[in-house]
Amino acid sequence: MGSWVIRWNFDKEAYEPGQSARGNFWLENTSDTNLHLSGLRLKFDFGTYSLETIGGVVPPRTNKFLGRVNLTLPKNVVGRKIFTADYQMREQVNTKWIDLGTYQVDRQYDIGIYPKPFYKVFVSRGLSSEDKVASCCPPRRARLCPRLR
Repeated sequence: MGSWVIRWNFDKEAYEPGQSARGNFWLENTSDTNLHLSGLRLKFDFGTYSLETIGGVVPPRTNKFLGRVNLTLPKNVVGRKIFTADYQMREQVNTKWIDLGTYQVDRQYDIGIYPKPFYKVFVSRGLSSEDKVASCCPPRRARLCPRLR
């Protein structure tokens, strides 16, 4: 039976809702027979992407680029999103193709979907002298605090 490693990457770590995520896919065939990958699917909690354009025959002991896709992300989804993948694999033994079945990727992966602008905000209670005492000097030394003089 053949052995292989499927790899992918996305062009960014985080996306905005409704944006397209560009993914690149490779298959490394570490066996001595031809392998054929097809039916690749990425399964998110918000839906499944069937990547029909990703696939093909990979010769023995080679690493082959399988293709590139643009996944349009939903406009109403935000946060760190977990996904898994599955695909069909076949192996050529002599001149006959043997169906090895559907393989589920055993790890979970994630991408971030966050709206822009993304701000980190500090909210203060106000600018009264009590706030200044609490924020610039320890309570016992408040009378000596240079900002209150």
